[in-house]
Amino acid sequence: MAKTSRRSNKEQTILDAAERVFHRHGFANAKMEWVGEEAGISKASVYFYFESKENLYMAIVYRALSLLNDLMYASIQQNKQESGLNSVLALMNTYFDFSQRYPLYTEAMLDYTALIRSTASGNNEDKLSEALKTSVYFMRLKDIHNIPVSIVVQEIKRGMEDASIHGKRQPEMLYLSAWAMVLGYLKLTNLAGRRHSLHTVQLDEWKEYLINLIKYTLINPV
Repeated sequence: MAKTSRRSNKEQTILDAAERVFHRHGFANAKMEWVGEEAGISKASVYFYFESKENLYMAIVYRALSLLNDLMYASIQQNKQESGLNSVLALMNTYFDFSQRYPLYTEAMLDYTALIRSTASGNNEDKLSEALKTSVYFMRLKDIHNIPVSIVVQEIKRGMEDASIHGKRQPEMLYLSAWAMVLGYLKLTNLAGRRHSLHTVQLDEWKEYLINLIKYTLINPV
């Protein structure tokens, strides 16, 4: 048990170091030896725990998505007495707040989403690198990457049941419409380097506007 705990602590130390290195240099430019130096260990030790840079990056994505899922479950708990509509809007705010607080995690999750879409949900091995084919964290991610979708769709259905959300469209379509707005925000703010403004638009004002658009989409049959 103590040995397992020591290994887990070492892995967390490496992940913390990798986050700082990837944030400074970007994943493509970062080197495993830099991660080792940041963590105070050898490059060989980094490889011992994570086998490849791709697996290390997937471990960061797994950490990010696990955190987001926890935040979304917490949002549901906090809003269980609210209408389904208000719960969905709170979940959308959770997405936005997460992206502002954790820019590296957001970038990593966007990279993962692009990878999944280009590889038939990770099942087309011809489009996967050898490192990803054997990445334990890539396998683990595939088990949980649909949880945010399921959570939001569940709350949309609850909103349809309590009549706070219109029922003329299928819940999945309403989710995709809301997610398209969130995704646009995430991608544009990520490309803009997380500045306080984007083309003279204040990010907080844009976020509030998008939340209102999402609300309009959910309550007005179109």
